Amino acid sequence: MKKILIIDDEEDLCRLVKTYFERRKYEVDYSHTLTDGLKKIENYYPDIVILDNNLPDGFGLDRIKEIKKIDPNINLIMISALSYLKEESLSEGANYFLEKPVSFFKINELI
Repeated sequence: MKKILIIDDEEDLCRLVKTYFERRKYEVDYSHTLTDGLKKIENYYPDIVILDNNLPDGFGLDRIKEIKKIDPNINLIMISALSYLKEESLSEGANYFLEKPVSFFKINELI
């Protein structure tokens, strides 16, 4: 069973994505801060990380390389309402970039 970790401070989005993918037989966890999310990556070993950029304790974009250093095989999907972050996210090591509002169907296609 593949594991997904969502790092986003929007509770409703996290719960919706969690429910959507658990119904599709994924194991899903989430975190609302970068600090907690990085700890979960080291202990939860997700296959996929869905990372928001604007979080209470920093910017996801600034932590992409750190996440990839923890596990270079993680498929990292960067999400942001700021479409101009796409190129920088991908150059930092994100596998994909999705603009908010996020489509569950689009995430499902990437996974």
